[in-house]
Amino acid sequence: MLSFPSEGAAKTTATRLASLTSDAVKWHTDKTHKSYAYGKMRSGASKKYVVITVLTADKAAKPMATYYHQYLQSDIANYFLFRDLTITS
Repeated sequence: MLSFPSEGAAKTTATRLASLTSDAVKWHTDKTHKSYAYGKMRSGASKKYVVITVLTADKAAKPMATYYHQYLQSDIANYFLFRDLTITS
């Protein structure tokens, strides 16, 4: 996750990241498969944050990896959408 001073800055960064290759962001590879059948990075803006998820999967998990990755990205992004809401009665 990346934090920015404004929603506009976060949105601009997320748009820019979407047009780049996955080499644009460096991540720790100790928690990823060394040899994988599915390996992608997703990014998106959520308020003042840019959420980046990286997923690698072996051959056995490849059929479900795309769906899991979509839900993972959405779940984390939604956390930031709802975390600062104040509910009044």
